[in-house]
Amino acid sequence: MRASFLLGSKVRAEIATSAMRGRSGRARGEGGVSVMVVVVVAATMLLLANAAARAAVIAASFDESKPSGLASTYPVDGVGAGGGGGGGGAPNVSIVEDVALSNLAGPWLKDLVNSTASGFLSGENRLISETLTNVGTLSWTGWHERVISRANTGGGGGGGGDGPPGFLFRENSLVLSANYGAGMVPLTQGVDYTIATTSGPPGSGNGPDWETITITFAPNRVIETGDVLNIRKDIFEVFGDGNIWQSGEAARIGEFPIGVPEPGTFVLVGAVAAGAMVRRRTRGLR
Repeated sequence: MRASFLLGSKVRAEIATSAMRGRSGRARGEGGVSVMVVVVVAATMLLLANAAARAAVIAASFDESKPSGLASTYPVDGVGAGGGGGGGGAPNVSIVEDVALSNLAGPWLKDLVNSTASGFLSGENRLISETLTNVGTLSWTGWHERVISRANTGGGGGGGGDGPPGFLFRENSLVLSANYGAGMVPLTQGVDYTIATTSGPPGSGNGPDWETITITFAPNRVIETGDVLNIRKDIFEVFGDGNIWQSGEAARIGEFPIGVPEPGTFVLVGAVAAGAMVRRRTRGLR
């Protein structure tokens, strides 16, 4: 905004000077106005493009009786073999979404699809990075994720069933960070959040790795409107189901923010998202 104001002041000064310098001065003033118009139009187009890129908002809650809609699909590449969550490696799948806690929706379903021409071996880590902005009216006191794909369906888009999970999150691979208005800060387990997990079935040969993850934030680390949460963790296709993570196969995950949805609450996405753009809040580390 300040740059636009200074540019406008310069144009106004040129126009005022042109009144004393005759036609040539007026021509320079008009040229300045043309430059200003071009700059304003370009800036407007950039803002509109950014808004359009983040126009889709995912509404989700724990309530499986409510509609979840079509699953979001994200390609998983075969570079490396995971990064141990916070291992510093590039993620195999990067997810950036605006999310709102709403009692009008069920869990958010996402399909992680092997986008390579070959399979990933059982037990081979793939690193997931999720960057999630809270654009709803309700704070997130936690976050929950669950593997939906069952081994008896081979994953394949996440059929349900009663069999063991077809995929698991790697134990101790979870790494969190968040932006509370002053840039991303790392979150420390046991200080900023706690986790509760469930493991794969005993005797499956997959060790104590996780089928579900429930994150609970400390009171000073709750994800409020406009805050951004980053979740990194490894996922792998399980042993003992007779196949690998095949090309084109999807690992389906169900997830949602945890909070206290109010009865009849609607997601006021437009107003909240606009407010979040101008919000400036700094929360000190504790």
